[in-house]
Amino acid sequence: SGLAGGRGDPRRRRCGGRWVIGVAAWPHAWLQPGEESEVYIAVRQPQISKMAKESRPSLLRGAKP
Repeated sequence: SGLAGGRGDPRRRRCGGRWVIGVAAWPHAWLQPGEESEVYIAVRQPQISKMAKESRPSLLRGAKP
């Protein structure tokens, strides 16, 4: 089931919640035993903290619209 083994799409069973606004898997959402994939989960922050700092550099810096 899901990422641990067996065929499955983890997005619907394990990644839902009040603050979740989106889930994506790359390169595959459906996995066979032994396959791997990355899962990205976008969550809504209940309150943006002024003390928060960036945990990784933005990939969009310097990008032109």
